Amino acid sequence: MIEACRQHDLPLFLEPLPATLDQHTPLTLGEYREVVVENARIFCAMGIDVLKTPFPVDVMRSKDESVWADALQDLAGTITVPWALLSLGVRFDLFKRQAELACEAGASGVIVGRAVWGEAVALHDTARTDFLAKTARDRMEELATLCEWTARPWHDLVPKPDSAPGWYKLYDDGAPTT
Repeated sequence: MIEACRQHDLPLFLEPLPATLDQHTPLTLGEYREVVVENARIFCAMGIDVLKTPFPVDVMRSKDESVWADALQDLAGTITVPWALLSLGVRFDLFKRQAELACEAGASGVIVGRAVWGEAVALHDTARTDFLAKTARDRMEELATLCEWTARPWHDLVPKPDSAPGWYKLYDDGAPTT
C-alpha cells in the first residue's frame, strides 16, 4: 500500500487504533499507552505520510495530566511524520484539552467528529439544526484557533516539493510519469 501510494504520488494517512485480541479483556493503561506509541513507531518507520492517532492515554481511566504529558512526550518522540489527534468521540471539553496538550507536544492538528457534533444525534428538527449551526460551528472554530496557535506546522516534517517550472507536466492522467 505504501509503495502504491508513492507510485501514484498520493499521501498515505494511517489510523492505527489500539485493540486487544480478546474483546472481553480491555488493555491496561500501560498496554494502551504502549500500543499507541509502538503503532506510531512501527508505521512511521514503514514510510506512511501522515499519522492519525488517538490520545496515548485512556483518559476515562486516568485523569492525571502529568501522565498524559509523559505519554504524549513518548508518542511525539517516536513520530517522524506530521500527525493529528483523533477525538474518538470523547466529550468536547475533554478533547479540547487533549488537543491543546497534543499540539504542544508536536501534533499538526486534529481530526474530530463526534466530540464536535455528537450531541446532535439525540436532537430533532430545529434543535439539531440550531446545535449544528451554533454549537458545533463554535467548537470547530475553537479547535481551529487552538491548532493555528499551538500546532506544529505539518510542512516542518515534510520535504519541500520540487517546484521547478513545469513540474505539473510530469503528470499524465493524474499519475507522475518520472
